[in-house]
Amino acid sequence: TAVVGAFDREFLALPREVVINAMEEHQRYFPIVDERGDLMPYFACVCNTRTPNMETVKRGNERVLRARLSDAQFFFEGDTKEPLDRKVEALKGVIFQAQLGTSYEKVLRFKELALYLAGKFQPDLQEKVARAATLCKADLVTGMVGEFPNLQGVVGREYALISGEDEEVADAILEHYFPAFAGDRLPSGPIGDFISIADKADTIVGCFGIGLIPTGAGDPFALRRQALGIIRILVGKGYSLSLGEIIGKSLEMLEEKLTISSDETRNAVTDFLRSRFQNLLISEGYPFDVVEAAMSAHFDDPLECQGRIEAITRLKTEEELLALATSFKRVTHIAKGTSPAEVNASLLQDPSEKALFERYLQVKGEVEKSIGEKAYERALMEMMKLKGPIDDLFDSVLIMDEIREKRENRLALLGNITALFFRIADFSKLMTE
Repeated sequence: TAVVGAFDREFLALPREVVINAMEEHQRYFPIVDERGDLMPYFACVCNTRTPNMETVKRGNERVLRARLSDAQFFFEGDTKEPLDRKVEALKGVIFQAQLGTSYEKVLRFKELALYLAGKFQPDLQEKVARAATLCKADLVTGMVGEFPNLQGVVGREYALISGEDEEVADAILEHYFPAFAGDRLPSGPIGDFISIADKADTIVGCFGIGLIPTGAGDPFALRRQALGIIRILVGKGYSLSLGEIIGKSLEMLEEKLTISSDETRNAVTDFLRSRFQNLLISEGYPFDVVEAAMSAHFDDPLECQGRIEAITRLKTEEELLALATSFKRVTHIAKGTSPAEVNASLLQDPSEKALFERYLQVKGEVEKSIGEKAYERALMEMMKLKGPIDDLFDSVLIMDEIREKRENRLALLGNITALFFRIADFSKLMTE
């Protein structure tokens, strides 16, 4: 049975999210809005039984909600007696994690990383990034968040605006928590992007650096979600950025806190991010073999890696690409362990090896140009031109020639071709049947 109740209109002076939270999270009530979406001083609740006097039920629910809103009003009035920036110092008394220090220390760390990111992508925003990063955890020490913990960020944004902070700064205070769950929205602007990435990276690297690694039994710091958040922002907002670079910068600032070596931490975090990225791509519908092929080559820049995956996926049904993958497997099988080396053109005597070398030089220039322009399909189309000359080489000459100079020269040529292919993917991972 649905019951509609009311509350004092004066409570609408509280931030909208605070009023809704008191209704939805604490009481499981439905807020009611008008045709413009503005909150009204009414709520609906559902009772599992129908009593003779529903008016009594309504008054009881109104009384409970009034108490919740009165608490919120009390905390709101107390919190807003001083500006938000006055609360930052109190973060020195808030422990983020015993070994990693206080929330104040954490803010100092990820603020530096956020400024580094801003310097790479939008230097003109560095001042606002610094301000938002400084303030973004200040609401943790407010009475409102103490009473309504899931309003972290929401309260910070509201109090920042009340304190006269820039609107972009206030938005970033809220949005640095985004994305908070699978399918959640990304920050609306770059300030929130940079702080979100930095905060999440600091948490992941710090936890791995002291041995707090997610297990099947638990992930108390939500590191899996944080890792996905970083990747989703980088790809979704179009930031071409090295994960290794982010990890390295975080390690520099956490060095004194870690109990595990920097190299071991770096490798563990890299593997963790790889796994999260791979799972995300597969969940979005990309073929497993394509994902594995692209990521086996390199995945350090998620935006670039996804671009290669999309190109291979679009061309995978092309017979030429599958045939190229078959030829690639032959090349890598024979040239296994061979590093790219200079090819001595004077030792190329058979027409097939001369033709392959000439075609390789032509294709290499076009492939590198295409990759530089992020035109991965065009790069793949260029690579397909090597298919015929590769097959001709295998049909015409013995790669492992008895004469050492010829053998090593042919292996050098195949090693260079392998390295070129790896600019896009490890094609041996593609299913060709």
